[in-house]
Amino acid sequence: MTRAVVFAYHDVGVRCLKVLLAPGVDVGLVVTHADSPSEQIWFDSVARTAAAYGLPVITPADANDEATFAAVAGAAAAVEAEADPALEAAFDASDRKFAAVAHAHPDRPAIWQAADSKWLDWWPALQARGVRVEFLCAPDVCASYQKKFPNKPAPALPEPSRDD
Repeated sequence: MTRAVVFAYHDVGVRCLKVLLAPGVDVGLVVTHADSPSEQIWFDSVARTAAAYGLPVITPADANDEATFAAVAGAAAAVEAEADPALEAAFDASDRKFAAVAHAHPDRPAIWQAADSKWLDWWPALQARGVRVEFLCAPDVCASYQKKFPNKPAPALPEPSRDD
């Protein structure tokens, strides 16, 4: 069975969480932002959706703190040891933890990316180091990439490898 730790927020996060759950992906943890009681929430809540499915949810104040790393795998150092200098310069800490967990896990699960178009530039270097990136909403992420980088040709997508 495929397992996943999901970092998500907003409508896109709810949509992608449901996409993962529909074929039976075992979501072991959902990491999201806490819904603020003082904010008028006009979008779907990842925390409420995860709770409705009986999934464990954490809402850390800082997703980059040690407790969060420990909750998802405690393995950021595994990727740091094999870091690609070009990726290291582009990765922020929140991006790095996805690769760290995927790299450290014994099954080397794919990173399922939904809407962050910069991963289109990163997946080949990650794949060369044994970390697969798959795009759940490929047409959406490609359209976003073209808007964000209108003068760059759209990169190729990796071949999907997850079980459908």
